[in-house]
Amino acid sequence: MTGKIIRAAVLASLMGVLQTNLLRFVLPTLVVPDLALIVLVFFAHRNGSFAGQFAGFFTGLGLDFLSLAPLGFYAFIYTVLGFLFGLTEDRIVLDGVVFPFVALFFATLIKALIAGALAGVFSIDTASVGLLGARVWIEIGLTALIAPLLFSLMSILGLFHAQQRGGFR
Repeated sequence: MTGKIIRAAVLASLMGVLQTNLLRFVLPTLVVPDLALIVLVFFAHRNGSFAGQFAGFFTGLGLDFLSLAPLGFYAFIYTVLGFLFGLTEDRIVLDGVVFPFVALFFATLIKALIAGALAGVFSIDTASVGLLGARVWIEIGLTALIAPLLFSLMSILGLFHAQQRGGFR
């Protein structure tokens, strides 16, 4: 399990580097989908809330080093999201389009709400997010639209499969 958590955190952090450094120059809207969040939600859904919390913490810590937000800002947000979407393990069937779209729509919305609350409580100017702003809704839409594609790709590649329990053969 530790190896899966490390792989998920490394892959999500690499996606964070991709989204912060490369995609900003490719997309004309200057708003990029949260690829790290997609990897985290996929991993948490496959492996549960305990593993999702750890992967979320280390992913958020990696994103904290890439951003101007205070250390621990994204670590807190992604830990909460890893826990919440880990609760869907064995409760929601992972289909190809609907679950990834809906899950990432709500995950990005929850991320914006938590970021706004933290920015308000701690007076963080660099991380303030206006929920009614167009940038947040564009990010929610882009992340939700690209989620089914990345979920399918990670499923095909066999990333983060839950361990099969033993039994009679």
